[in-house]
Amino acid sequence: TSTPRPTATREPTPVPAGPVEIALQVLYPQAPDDHFERVGTSERSLGASTMAEFLPRLIEGVNEVYLGSGINGQFVLVDHRQIDLNAKDPNWESKLPFLFMNGVNPTSNDQERAIWSAVSALRDEVAADIIVFWRRPGTEPSANGAAAIGAEAEEAFVQMTYFGMPVISTLAHELGHILGAYHEDGYIGTARFDVDG
Repeated sequence: TSTPRPTATREPTPVPAGPVEIALQVLYPQAPDDHFERVGTSERSLGASTMAEFLPRLIEGVNEVYLGSGINGQFVLVDHRQIDLNAKDPNWESKLPFLFMNGVNPTSNDQERAIWSAVSALRDEVAADIIVFWRRPGTEPSANGAAAIGAEAEEAFVQMTYFGMPVISTLAHELGHILGAYHEDGYIGTARFDVDG
């Protein structure tokens, strides 16, 4: 049996005439060049030797994927940084991807709420539309990335595995979920977050 596709319950938002900039913030759990080190010595480095060189090239590649798609948007890297939330919870690295996929709810504990608040504050600080968490090597689940489909503003989070992140098509795929894309061929959804703030 197949699961029926969700039906839209909202009126479509008018599409602006020019391209919309979608602000991305990339967070990672190690110092920038330490986190980049294993990618930097691989074919996935995109010719970059530092994190500061690599991420703009990666986002440029993602934008090239979307160029012919009809999506009236362009991803812009507004911030990238190391985060350390050990003061909130020593297990924050394993909890953050879960929170990205499930959000905070009435059953969330105080540590999960503190992690969520800290990450939300980082997003607000730079007015990012989407946060991408690039996981530490060795913490990879079976999927290269994950994101909520058609995420609301407070749910516009993507988690990427260490070796999934440097694959342009994988990051583009996960960002597509945020914009409302499903795996089914030809289905187009609607993003539910406001890229103007």
